Amino acid sequence: MSMWYSWLIRDENEISIVIVSYILWLDTLWQKVLESPFHQFLIHRLETHYLPE
Repeated sequence: MSMWYSWLIRDENEISIVIVSYILWLDTLWQKVLESPFHQFLIHRLETHYLPE
């Protein structure tokens, strides 16, 4: 993370800052989705009902 950050500061390219920020935000969002009870429930439901043995 710190390497990314120092690269951004050195680069000073606003577009790259926006892109990396967006990627990090998406990653954080995805982690929250994966950890949510609802998501766990969906996975369990899929595994038990729709996937062949």
